[in-house]
Amino acid sequence: MRPPLLQSITVVLPVVTILISIPLVLRIVPPNLFYGFRTRKTLSNTELWYEANYRGGVNLIVASVVALVARFVFFQMLPPEPAGLFSMGVLAIATLGSAFVSMRQVKGW
Repeated sequence: MRPPLLQSITVVLPVVTILISIPLVLRIVPPNLFYGFRTRKTLSNTELWYEANYRGGVNLIVASVVALVARFVFFQMLPPEPAGLFSMGVLAIATLGSAFVSMRQVKGW
């Protein structure tokens, strides 16, 4: 992958994730089968749906901001190709971490 494309992707993916998360945080996505924090529990309880999606959205925004900060640090310290790969790794790990945290938050309800 060419460095300029890699540099773009490492910014675009976290920004898109933030944009996708905003409606969840604003609690404007009703229960549905396609978009949001969909579990049997959240789909069966509207109040839980909005709370879980709020928390999940916040967690994804935090993960995306962490990935963007890491991206800018990596691109200052490393050549473009390893910086891009490390940035994508941070995004993947942060996103998985946010999913884990969200699941733990919902599990207690």
